[in-house]
Amino acid sequence: MKSILLSLFLCFSCLFLQAQTAKIDVVVKEKLLTQEIVDCIIIFQQQADISSAYSIKGKTEKATYVFEQLKSLAPSSAMTEGFLRTQGILYQRFYVVNSIHAKLNDDQMNTIASFSEVKSILHNSSFVMEKPLEVVADNTRMGVTNYGIKKIKADKVWEMGITGQGVVVGAQDTGYDWEHPALKIQYNGFDGVNANHNYCWHDAIHERNPNNSNDNNPCGFDAIAPCDDDAHGTHTMGTILGYYANGSDTNKIGIAPDAKYICARNMDRGWGLLSTYLECFEWFIAPTDLSGNNPDPAKSPHVINNSWGCVKEEGCDTSNLNVLEMAVNTCKAAGIVVVVSNGNEGPGCRTTGNPAALYLNSFSVGSSDQNNNISGFSSRGPTKSGLSKPDVTAPGSQIMSSIPGNGYAAYSGTSMAGPHVAGLVALIISANPNLAGEVDSIQEIIKSTCIKKLTFEGCGGNTSTSYPNNTYGYGIIDAKAAVDKALAILTGIPSYEIPGLLVYPNPSNGYLNIEGAGKDVHFELYFMDGKLEKSIVFQENEQINLQGLASGMYIYTLKSNSGQSSGKLIIESK
Repeated sequence: MKSILLSLFLCFSCLFLQAQTAKIDVVVKEKLLTQEIVDCIIIFQQQADISSAYSIKGKTEKATYVFEQLKSLAPSSAMTEGFLRTQGILYQRFYVVNSIHAKLNDDQMNTIASFSEVKSILHNSSFVMEKPLEVVADNTRMGVTNYGIKKIKADKVWEMGITGQGVVVGAQDTGYDWEHPALKIQYNGFDGVNANHNYCWHDAIHERNPNNSNDNNPCGFDAIAPCDDDAHGTHTMGTILGYYANGSDTNKIGIAPDAKYICARNMDRGWGLLSTYLECFEWFIAPTDLSGNNPDPAKSPHVINNSWGCVKEEGCDTSNLNVLEMAVNTCKAAGIVVVVSNGNEGPGCRTTGNPAALYLNSFSVGSSDQNNNISGFSSRGPTKSGLSKPDVTAPGSQIMSSIPGNGYAAYSGTSMAGPHVAGLVALIISANPNLAGEVDSIQEIIKSTCIKKLTFEGCGGNTSTSYPNNTYGYGIIDAKAAVDKALAILTGIPSYEIPGLLVYPNPSNGYLNIEGAGKDVHFELYFMDGKLEKSIVFQENEQINLQGLASGMYIYTLKSNSGQSSGKLIIESK
């Protein structure tokens, strides 16, 4: 009898140890063969249910709800945190994905794996930026422009008075040269005179990445002000919203030049970690002050630009990818559009394999050239899971933008294409603020207004008539068509461009001139909440009196025999 009980005990003990060991990822086990201490991410069983956020209206309301749901999970890691404290182990708690970052030995891991609250222990694997494939320096500072602006018709949107006003863009990369003349006045932490980096900058680089062989990082660690240790981040931000202080159209390099931005550094000389990416995603959901305290979800951005990859040789595997997908999903639930570069592994099919491009809830962007053809380097779909990628395509070959040190350079890569889409998101929300936080609606507007592109490449079984397809997705973005659709949603009036139309001055001081609209033009002026403020019929060259209307931003619509159009109008008080 005793021998039977002993056998049962040994059997159950064996099963318990197997279950405990199964929680420790194979990459961690391999690292333990050569390392006494392994950098780990502990994932907990309990994760927040944030599905209700999609039915909540309002960007701030969504972000606040998601933040509160995430923070409510703090007790779910009590056993692990208690053990870490008793062992004197420093650790970092995340809520964007319910997890902990800590460096552990074999015994400590086994103890933590025995806790029922723990789901898995993963390696804190390295990630890497999507490096540009071509770099052409141009430090002339005069007449610098980005051909992508005209290619996607962003300049036509500017003529409507829509330039990204009222929108906050977020981005995580190698850092940012915020004092670059093309980026300084758009930085949300600069009021024109003084800088305040609280809630506007976060540095997740606390120590040297093991893959960075250069000990001398020009930004150091835990930088208290935005700094770029590579150039990649500064270049991508310039494409989103950069322009010179003089405001000349010929000196604009960004798609939404009047948007503001907040930013984070998630890479050390181009190398990041699972922990640094989680830390930055978390910060965007509820930005904090420089000390990492007082998180405020009301300050979260409308869109985040991302361009990075995953290194299989450094332990990146399905487990790591799934964790970051959870972070992307959480950001979307919080009302943030997650724009990502689709990768530079083309021209072969099924080359979309890097996070976050392969996620369902990320908005991935392929690259096109100056002739509106797909760039050879642009990764094609489908993904291994069968998702059709990219979602859309934007200019990404030889894009001129800002680099640190007040310079400019032309880069090529899908990292240059993604920022065009992030800038377009800013234009759409600037045109129709009611769309803020409505991620699916914004993405659908962009996809449905793309310039349709077909292909003979046949990726994923595509035929010459397949649309969308795994080369261009829904096609090349069209900012004018997308903004027109966003305005139509707000006013209920579809918009078509009237050739030669001039609406001026904008801003208006109480009078408005309209040329090129034709005769018997029906003019309507709406406040931003959709309320009709003025409706008249006028003749060509007749000046419209707007005196008596409150200062602020309005939307106008024009209907005539020539067509119909809409745009934004600013009325300034005298």
